[in-house]
Amino acid sequence: MNPLAALLAAAGLWFAVVCAYAVATIPFLLCLALAWAAVTGARRADRARKERT
Repeated sequence: MNPLAALLAAAGLWFAVVCAYAVATIPFLLCLALAWAAVTGARRADRARKERT
């Protein structure tokens, strides 16, 4: 195996790992953001309800 082929194989493997990491991480971050928004939104609504009464 010549050095160029080894370099291409290593780059391809690295790219595959980075892509897999991104595909696995993006939905997790989206779920985290949605959960955070739901929790803070519920807190805000609760605080507003307490101030009204």
